[in-house]
Amino acid sequence: MNIEKMLLGYTINGAIQLGIENQKGSIKAGKDADFLVFDNDLLTAEQEGFSYNSPKDVYFRGKKVK
Repeated sequence: MNIEKMLLGYTINGAIQLGIENQKGSIKAGKDADFLVFDNDLLTAEQEGFSYNSPKDVYFRGKKVK
């Protein structure tokens, strides 16, 4: 599985499976704004180390919580 498909599984596709795609799964006006910020570009990171990337910042409903 490539990195783009993995990210879709963690984001919009996961939200669709849970029936919450109108609230979560992508960054769009009116959605909850839950997202992570990483130091590195996950699209160019080594797939073997993908799960070891820790977020630099965590946002929940638009507010920074970490």
